[in-house]
This record gives sequence, structure tokens and C-alpha cells, in this order.
Amino acid sequence: MKPLLSLLILLVSFSVFAQEVDLEKNIQSLKTKIQQSEKGEKLKWMDSLSNSIAFDTSFENDSIVLATRNYAIELDSFDIAIHQTANLIYFQNNIKGAPQKGKELYLQNRKYLPKVNNNIVKCKFYYDAASGLFYLSEFEESLQLFDSVYYWAEQENNSKYIGRSKLGKGQVFTDMGDFGNASITLQDAIRYFQKIKDTSSLNDTRNSLAILYSKNRFYKEAKAERDEIIKQSLATENYDNLPSFYYNAAGDEKNIGNRKGQIDYLNLALESSRKSRFIALFL
Repeated sequence: MKPLLSLLILLVSFSVFAQEVDLEKNIQSLKTKIQQSEKGEKLKWMDSLSNSIAFDTSFENDSIVLATRNYAIELDSFDIAIHQTANLIYFQNNIKGAPQKGKELYLQNRKYLPKVNNNIVKCKFYYDAASGLFYLSEFEESLQLFDSVYYWAEQENNSKYIGRSKLGKGQVFTDMGDFGNASITLQDAIRYFQKIKDTSSLNDTRNSLAILYSKNRFYKEAKAERDEIIKQSLATENYDNLPSFYYNAAGDEKNIGNRKGQIDYLNLALESSRKSRFIALFL
């Protein structure tokens, strides 16, 4: 068994290494294309590079994304400009833990929205902005922007952003203490994410439902939801939201008087945060 286990570990490690090498090659190739092109073609490669940095890497630096956004405005390419601005808002909200800066980006760039043709770009921009306002506890404004996400997503029959708009509103309703609306809205979001088999968003929604249960002292129900999403996250090595799952579980253990359980979950939250892209939010 031991030789077989060692072989499996070696194969997995090689696969991860190969993926990292391929990603680095792609990034270097895009940088070369940017240097060798101009105007619209250059912007196309800059946009591809920015998206690769935002979605395929740990997104540790936003300088290239900012340069892409600025160049897109210079060329009047507002679909790209607003899409990359949304990536910048996401960076401030979730990587740097600075939602106030994300809000400033939203306020500075919303004037370009009438020039945007792609409705899904509008969805992303409004969603990332609404999330930042939620983090700042600006609930009414956040709800309005989540409604804008829903409006534009409905125009495209886009279940992903319809679900995300409902997830966001459910989280806002929970923090506002409107538990009835929170439960209805989160259950709606779950149905949309199940429809498109979006496991990551489904887990986020179930975690929000667990928080709602906890606020109403339904600790058994909250634990059942949370145990399942922790299990799925570990199985898929999705560490981004594990710290918050564990941290919320620690809060419940504290509420029921189990100090040992609280400490155990806090240790797990700390350990998993080191593997998360959102480490700045947890440490």
C-alpha cells in the first residue's frame, strides 16, 4: 500500500506542477503578445492577461488589471473597462480586505455604465460593488445594487447571476435581522445554483443558511449544513471559504458552551486560511 500511496502523491504533485508551468507559459506568452501589438489587438491581449491573473492565479497584484482598465477607457472599450474595474473591486473587497476602496472604485466608474453593451459585465460590476457595500454594512444601498444584478441577469436569463443576486440579498437580510426574507431568498438561490450545478456558489449559500440558523439558535441544523459544505470543500481542495466556515462553526460551539470545540474550529480556521487566496481577510 505504501508504494502505491507514494506513487499517487507523486502523480498528483506532478499534475499540479504541470498546471503551474502551463499557466506561467501562458502568462509569458500573453506578455510577449502585448509588447508586440498596438491599440485594439494590444488591449485584447491585456484583457486576456488580466483575466488570467484575476481568475487563474492568487491575484496578489492588481497593477496589470489597473493598466488594462485605464487603456480600455483610453480606447473607449467600456465593456472591457468595466469588467476589469469589477475585477479591481473584487481585489479590494476580497483579496486586500479593503471594501472602502472597492466602493470608491464603484463610485468613480459607474458613470461609464451607459456605454456598456454587455449585460453580464454590468452584472459582475454591480455584484462586486454590492458585496463591498454589504461588507461596509451599507445595507439599503447593497440591496439596491443586488436588485440591479437581478435585473440585468434576467435580461439574459443568466441563472448564475440571478442566483448570486439572491444569495447577496439573503446575506443582507440576515444581517438586517429580516430572517423571514433571508430564508426565502437563500432557498431561492439554492434552487438556481442546483439547476446549473454550481457547487461553489451552492456551498456559499448553504453556509449563509447555516449562519441564519445559528442566529435563530437552530445549532443542530446549522451544524448539519456546515459539516456537509466543509466535507465538500476539503474533497475538492477549495480552501478559499473554509476559514469562514470553520470560524462560524467556532462561534456556534462558543454559543452552546463547548470551549474545546470552539478552539478546535478556530485552529482549523487559522490552518485553512494559510491556503486561501483571501488570507488578508483572515490573518
